[in-house]
Amino acid sequence: MRSGRAIYVLFIGMLAGCSTQQLQDFHTFLHEPVAFGKPAAAERPIEPAVCKPAATVLTLTPGQRALTIGVWMYEDGDYARSETYLMNALSQEISDADRIKAHKYLAFILCADNRQIACRAEFREALAINPKFELDVSEEGHPLWGPVFRSLRATAAGR
Repeated sequence: MRSGRAIYVLFIGMLAGCSTQQLQDFHTFLHEPVAFGKPAAAERPIEPAVCKPAATVLTLTPGQRALTIGVWMYEDGDYARSETYLMNALSQEISDADRIKAHKYLAFILCADNRQIACRAEFREALAINPKFELDVSEEGHPLWGPVFRSLRATAAGR
C-alpha cells in the first residue's frame, strides 16, 4: 500500500509525540478498508497532529527512524527498500532490542528471497546479542524461516 507508506513518511516527525496506542490506532486507520456511506460501528477519531508527548518523550533517533520505516515497509510488502532501511538502522546507534528486531526482519526478508546463508547470519547476529531471543509462535511456525531459526537455536543449545 504505497499511500500508507507515504503518509507514514510524511507524518513520522509529527507522530514522535504520540503514545504507542495512538501510533497503533493510526496504523489501523490507514489499513482498514473504507466503507463509503456507512460509518464504522466503533469509530474512534485518529488525530495524529494533536498527539501529546507521552510520559517519556518519544523522540526517534536516526537509527530508530530507519528501523521504524524499515519495519513499516516490510509490513507493506516493499522488501527491497525495507532491507535498505533495516541495514541503515544497524549502521547507527540503536538499542540492543532494536538491533535484534532489525536482524530478525532482515532474516525474514533474506529467507523469503532464498538467501539462506545470509538469513542464517542475521539470526546468528540476533542470537549473539541475546542468546535467549525467541520468535513469536506465528513467526517460528513460518515454513521459510521457522526451520532455519529452530536449527540455529538447537545448535546454540547443544554447545
